[in-house]
Amino acid sequence: MKTSRFPFLAVLAAAGMVLLPVAARAQYVEQTLSIPKGWSAVYLALTPDESADEFFKDWPVTSVSAYAKDAAGDTDGIRVSRTGESIARAAYFTWNPATADYDTLVHPQGDSVLLIFSKANFSYTYTGIPRAPRLYWVPSSESPLNYVGVLFDSPDPVPMSTYLAGADIGKASVYYMTGNNPTNPTPFDTAISLKMRAALESGGARLVSAENVSEWSGPLFVSPVDGIQFGESESAGLVSIRNDGASTSTVTVVRSKHRVDTKSGDIPDEALYWRDSAVATTNAVWAPWPKSAVLSKTLAPGETWGLEVGLDRRELGTTAHVLGNYLQIVDSATHEIVRVPLTAADLQDKGGTWPTGLWLGNVVLDRVAQVIDDDHISAPLPAGGTLKLRVLLHIDAHGKVRLLQRVTIAGEQEADGTISVKLYAPSADIPKKASVVQRLSCAALPVDTPVIECSPAPASICEPLAFAYAIGPDSPSNPFFHPLHPQFDNLTADFKSPAPDGDTPENYIGSVKPERFTINGRLDIDLDDEASSAPWEAIRILAGTAKWTYSNVRREGPVEAVGTVTLTRISPDDTLVFE
Repeated sequence: MKTSRFPFLAVLAAAGMVLLPVAARAQYVEQTLSIPKGWSAVYLALTPDESADEFFKDWPVTSVSAYAKDAAGDTDGIRVSRTGESIARAAYFTWNPATADYDTLVHPQGDSVLLIFSKANFSYTYTGIPRAPRLYWVPSSESPLNYVGVLFDSPDPVPMSTYLAGADIGKASVYYMTGNNPTNPTPFDTAISLKMRAALESGGARLVSAENVSEWSGPLFVSPVDGIQFGESESAGLVSIRNDGASTSTVTVVRSKHRVDTKSGDIPDEALYWRDSAVATTNAVWAPWPKSAVLSKTLAPGETWGLEVGLDRRELGTTAHVLGNYLQIVDSATHEIVRVPLTAADLQDKGGTWPTGLWLGNVVLDRVAQVIDDDHISAPLPAGGTLKLRVLLHIDAHGKVRLLQRVTIAGEQEADGTISVKLYAPSADIPKKASVVQRLSCAALPVDTPVIECSPAPASICEPLAFAYAIGPDSPSNPFFHPLHPQFDNLTADFKSPAPDGDTPENYIGSVKPERFTINGRLDIDLDDEASSAPWEAIRILAGTAKWTYSNVRREGPVEAVGTVTLTRISPDDTLVFE
């Protein structure tokens, strides 16, 4: 049985659920921290797996504080310790080996500054997932609350005047921390001296005063913070790079395979493509990532480079389930480094070749055909309003398309935090130990005909799709059935004997008339053939027209309602469990 070893975030989001994604080790890299004796501040560029207790356990320190950028101007909020006790919100998360129960620094995060009192000089090398920097500047003078840390590709310190040249923070003063008194480990007490320092070294941190509130995050503003996560189904993502410096700079993007973890695989060279996102003005087309692994572009101050990264999932033919690299982005003016990961899940042995999987459709009916007589039906005319309906389509590995009245997404959470999710057909039994269970359904389809196959079978999803079904006289979905209305119980006057079969015309001649009869339904979907701009780029959203037809409702002829449909692929799983 095929299962999915990563959370189906799109499926569960559509169903109103939230799960945390599992970190993929394929993009883990190293950073070495050089920490002097006494008070100092260092820049944590990576998010490690370990908790604070594990991360700091061998450090010769008596105090570690992490500056909380979002709390710098807010001391009225509440924070909770690991014991559940409320603690006044402050600008620092703290960890102290002597007061573990009251620590608020529970898990170190990338893109943060650590304030440390160390009993000795030491260095520490750790692994983690990189994050793009984000800053929030608070106006300050005597006690600066703005901590700046950065990575450089140059071994030489970079002048702060160069680094801050594009900042809109107003007049600034730059300090570093010093002091050797271990008895007062609280930041900004009398044991700490702030000394002026006009340069910044890679991995170090500085305290900077500011005149203005600002969200300037450095000479390079890179988004998204956590890079591109292709997951199990995506085939394209966007990295946005903006020059927020004061001068023109050449930005270099290098796809790097240098990482610590060797248990997971690299994204193959031939699987990656790129193009400039400004397609309308540059006529950019997808091109293989260069063999040199390097891309570059010169950006004027304020100019943005939208770099689209494409993934040919057909090339993910490795034994590893999680694949990854990372992009190292360097600003030539200041030598700043920003790293963003690329991760993907290999689905070679799990199904998922486009367009297989579960598709969620939204149908909007806004026109209705008028039945004139037995042989004539008018063209669809605008209705007085719109009728919105949900549909669910599943396409298996053989191309069979099914219209589902309902489907259940269920799975168990495993020890490593992943969730093995499967798609269950209406007739299937859901595992009793499932920790996640969510059902999607379509109210417009009969519950006793929950799986309707497309006939004839289409050669592709963009060919006309037709789903025909019958709503029987005894179906709870029959519109002439009402469990609390005695005139529609399909029984004779004694309320015991069944009424005549309503599907036999001769039965309407007798004194006892049939009360219910079979109604035939049919859904026709015709999707636009929107070919990808590259053969590997899977289309996740398709649109087209829909026609819903009911026969036998009126003697004169069928009722047709026409409108539009939009289908979104919410799961690539090509297996539907039936038992």
